[in-house]
Amino acid sequence: MPNPTVAVPSLLWLFAAILAVLPASELIAVRAPNDGLQPQALIAGDGSVHLIYFAGPDNAGNVFYVRRAAGETAFSAPIQVNGIPGSAVALGSIRGARLALGRNGWIHVAWNGSAAASPKGPGNAVPMLYARKSATATAFEAQRCLMTWAVGLDGGGSVAADVTGRVYVTWHGGKPKVAESGRQVVIAASLNDGEAFAEEAPAIAEPTGACGCCAMQAGTNGQGGLALLYRSANGMQRDMLLAWAEKTGDAIRLATVSPWKVSSCPMSTSAIAPAKAGLLIAWEDAAGVSWARVVGSKVGDPITVAGKGAKHPALAEATDGSIAVVWTEGTGWAKGGSLHWQLYDPQGKPVGALGRKSGVPPWSIPTVIAEPSGKFSAWY
Repeated sequence: MPNPTVAVPSLLWLFAAILAVLPASELIAVRAPNDGLQPQALIAGDGSVHLIYFAGPDNAGNVFYVRRAAGETAFSAPIQVNGIPGSAVALGSIRGARLALGRNGWIHVAWNGSAAASPKGPGNAVPMLYARKSATATAFEAQRCLMTWAVGLDGGGSVAADVTGRVYVTWHGGKPKVAESGRQVVIAASLNDGEAFAEEAPAIAEPTGACGCCAMQAGTNGQGGLALLYRSANGMQRDMLLAWAEKTGDAIRLATVSPWKVSSCPMSTSAIAPAKAGLLIAWEDAAGVSWARVVGSKVGDPITVAGKGAKHPALAEATDGSIAVVWTEGTGWAKGGSLHWQLYDPQGKPVGALGRKSGVPPWSIPTVIAEPSGKFSAWY
């Protein structure tokens, strides 16, 4: 007969050992502050959370910025990012503002201008707008149009920044009336925290085209590297591509992350998030929503999260290496849906059941961060 005084402690030790290797993360999802749309959140090194959101008419609204101090639960009063009212647009879910945190606390925001926005792009084109705020300022500087020749802005642009003072505003466009197959991803770069930008220049030489109504995403890795995630356009081939340089001065690599043969633009969004090792990327494809890790010159094998109908992914990595992926289902043109999420261990294996929460408003998309506690917070 087994000795219970030995068996019970042994079982307790085994149970404790199992718990020790499982991520302790969980995710809490809430509506964006002030019932805003298209939230974008980032967490700074000091634990403060920075978030932007859209409010107002979907074709001519405003972007607002709020901050949550480390250790606090409430956000600050909102600060309007765009100095000219009605300069932003939420229509289509793929044209919203993007946020980056730069050197010395600079806040950088870039967004597609609305039809009412100014200054305009060349030839009265829809502008790619940018504004910044210092860590101590109580207002954003005047909005600027960074577009000098690459017109035809449709799918949303992006912004990325690093600790050296570099700021990159990116979008896809081209000369007037250029076809999708002739569109290019361009970068307007600043070396002085966004004080001044060089004229936009093509990010890559390869003629990949760019899917007009699909958003793109930019991100940095803390080593001066830059990553651009976008959808190509070559007839019916609309692949998800990653163009990236691992560190400053490296040549930009180009990889096909996910091929997709589709007859029309899927109006997709994508995401890039920093990780302890490399970057995390997420995108929409024929399978639904997928994600992968990028380390050095290698893009990891895609992990499919959700099936057809899944859209607008975002992701984050916690300090213990666990990963949260969030996305929407049931959303469409002027149609809301539900938020869904899945947690993964550091090896990319699913942990726990799928999460779900109803109430994603029309035109909104989710965002997610990893809190210092190791838990995840998502807004939609």
